[in-house]
Amino acid sequence: MREQQGNDEAAIALYDDLAEKYGASEVPGVQARAAGGLFNKGMALSRQGNEAGAVAVYEELIGRYGARDVPGVQEHVASALINKALFLSQQGNDAGEIAIYDEVVQRYGRSEDPVVRERVAMALTNKAETLSQQGNETGAIAGVRRVGQEVWRQGASGAAKE
Repeated sequence: MREQQGNDEAAIALYDDLAEKYGASEVPGVQARAAGGLFNKGMALSRQGNEAGAVAVYEELIGRYGARDVPGVQEHVASALINKALFLSQQGNDAGEIAIYDEVVQRYGRSEDPVVRERVAMALTNKAETLSQQGNETGAIAGVRRVGQEVWRQGASGAAKE
C-alpha cells in the first residue's frame, strides 16, 4: 500500500506538470493526453481515499474539456462524469447520480466513437441499476432496453464500416 501511495504521489505530480504545460493546447491529440492526465490524477486521488479531491479534479476536467468535440477528450470527460456519479451514489445522492448519467447520454448519445458509446452504455446500465434499487422497475426496464438499443446501434454501425 505504501509503495502504491508513493507511486500515486509521483504520478499526481507528473499529471499536474502535464496539465500546466499542455492543458491549454489546441492540438486534439495533446488535449486528449492532458484530459487523460487529469482523469488519471482523479483516479490516483481516489485510490488514496481523497474522494473529494478526485471529484474536484473530475469537475476541472469536465469544465476545461467538456465542450471539446475530440473523441479522445470526450472519452475522458464521459469517464469523469461517470466517476462523479458513482461518488454521488456513495453519498446517497441518487437524484444527482441519475442526473449525471442523463448528462452523459445527452452529451454523447450520438457519438460515433466506440469508446465513448461504451461510456454511454455504462451510464445507461448504471442508471437502470440505481432505478432498480429504488424500486422503479419500469424505469430500470426502460434503461435496459435503451442499453440494448445502444449496443445494437454500435454493432450495426461497426458492421456497416467493415
